[in-house]
Amino acid sequence: MSTSDLYELVFLSGGVEQTLRQTGRLPESWVPKYLATIQDARSSFDGATVWPKQVFQAFHYSSMYLPLRYDVWATSANTSNSKTERSIAEIRFETEVYLWLSLSGVDRWKPNLASTNEVAFGKNGARLIELCFGDISPVGEIDQSTSFRTWKDSYEECLRNIELELKTTDCWPKWICMAIHFASFYIDLFQSQCIDLVKMAIELEADTLRTRIDDVIRKLRTEIENDAVLNLIRLWLSSCSSKRDSSGLPKIGDRRPRTGQFISVRTLSEVFLLGGINVSAS
Repeated sequence: MSTSDLYELVFLSGGVEQTLRQTGRLPESWVPKYLATIQDARSSFDGATVWPKQVFQAFHYSSMYLPLRYDVWATSANTSNSKTERSIAEIRFETEVYLWLSLSGVDRWKPNLASTNEVAFGKNGARLIELCFGDISPVGEIDQSTSFRTWKDSYEECLRNIELELKTTDCWPKWICMAIHFASFYIDLFQSQCIDLVKMAIELEADTLRTRIDDVIRKLRTEIENDAVLNLIRLWLSSCSSKRDSSGLPKIGDRRPRTGQFISVRTLSEVFLLGGINVSAS
């Protein structure tokens, strides 16, 4: 399947977004076609340092936004569709596993090696990846009231510069894509939940999925050295079948009493990731 075929399947063919939002169902045969694109992507892009822009946009949207479209229907109809929910959980899990594993075997970001990273990803790209996955990531911090505001300023500055650098390019570096993907949804989950990341992930994992999740984390451990980041990725993969709240986050754990303001970088991130796509974004 070509890049344009995948883009059409997700954003154009059969009006999948509209069908899901209006009927609570995915178009007939859409799910197997979509899952086949993941296998095609493995054969086409494994080992490459970049994705075609439209490929990443299609995978990001399918994993993060199709579940939100289903929730619009379920809320308005005050009912549910178990078949659709199973399909969405499979789409989300298989997409996220593919995206994270795609970092393996490509030019890697190396913690604390600024000059090497800047050669591979550019000054702003290297800094953004460090902000999401390195020691200065907000994931793992207990008191974020001050540090997260500082982090957010740095993230937004890097992202705006990267947007200018990549504005006219048709391919995006995988590491930069995944850093923004992580910042947009995963960090929101970390901020909003008062949980033991490791314990919660173990409780949520189904036996049939645990081996695959373990394999993803094992491979990522050679790329990302921040254990708190890895635990958050494990938690997200483990909760792919969990119900979602209105912002698309898994409904797990207890809400953290907020002593400071909740600060999200999602809007800016999503404008970058999905800019120019003719779909409504939540």
